[in-house]
Amino acid sequence: MNYLSNIGYSNKKICEFLDTNKIKTVRANKYYTQNDVWTGLKKYRKRLSRLTKGKIYNIEEYIIGIKN
Repeated sequence: MNYLSNIGYSNKKICEFLDTNKIKTVRANKYYTQNDVWTGLKKYRKRLSRLTKGKIYNIEEYIIGIKN
């Protein structure tokens, strides 16, 4: 769905594409509606933004000894 949306398909066109290819929803096993497509895209994009935020790329530790 995300790929189709990125290349310019509307929610209605994505819904029609999924229905013509007989792709049904996972939980309810029914054909997709425009609202299902919109909700799926929203949740997927929110998940992507969560995964890309706040990553730690490098951690360094130092031990400094002091003599008295």
